[in-house]
Amino acid sequence: MDWQQNITIPIWKGKGNPADCMNCRPIRLLLHTLKIFERINDGRIREIVQLSPILCGFEPGCGTTGAMHAARFLIERHREKKPLPLVFLDLEKAFAKCIATKHQSI
Repeated sequence: MDWQQNITIPIWKGKGNPADCMNCRPIRLLLHTLKIFERINDGRIREIVQLSPILCGFEPGCGTTGAMHAARFLIERHREKKPLPLVFLDLEKAFAKCIATKHQSI
């Protein structure tokens, strides 16, 4: 296996038809050298790029608890009839399209 490649194994989520891709979670098997390379680059990128503190995905120490507290806060503001700015993003297929585009360019 080359360092630029990985093996992706679909793991069934336990609901729906196992043959349907939407009911599976992709798991990547990477070489140890690639994992080290990713960690080094992640550290370098985080030194340069400032992520918003409200992001909860892929952030060390930020799990679902923070997102649940944010959701509760928004619900309380709604119940109190206070202004409630919201933005909805549907990213369900965004990563699949990025991956497909990358594979086509290789």
